[in-house]
Amino acid sequence: MFLDKPFVVGDWIQMDNFEGTVEDITFRSTRVRTFENSIANIPNSIIANASIINWSKMEKRRYRTNLCVELNTPLEKLEAFKNKVEDMLQSREAIYDDSIIVKFDNITDNGLNVLICSYTGSVDYNSYLAEREDINYKIMKILQEENIELAYDTKTVYMKN
Repeated sequence: MFLDKPFVVGDWIQMDNFEGTVEDITFRSTRVRTFENSIANIPNSIIANASIINWSKMEKRRYRTNLCVELNTPLEKLEAFKNKVEDMLQSREAIYDDSIIVKFDNITDNGLNVLICSYTGSVDYNSYLAEREDINYKIMKILQEENIELAYDTKTVYMKN
């Protein structure tokens, strides 16, 4: 572990049963402050055999959502919606333009699914959430402008006498 250095003090790590910020690394164990604000002392022998995700080494974060619009949405409106969402994402400084995907990806019983996916350079959690929230508000505004309604999971029940 000391040779590989999969993390350093201050990194946010995740492994099998632990997630949190590394506070101390000694010869025998590593101390991790969990998000519940408790301390986990993990033997380095366990860490050496564990798969570790080091979230602090993240270079970008993925924004992904899948919207289901009503089945009776005219295809021209759906195309206009897709184009406006793509333009909105391309105009954002924090979004990597080559990562943008806005596709009509599925037809379901409830509606027409549109996949929206991109990567943002906002890697710390608070700025990522702010970026995500702003994108969501803008998508909702585009839906309103295009007069497109989101579909809801519905079932029709027929009863016989």
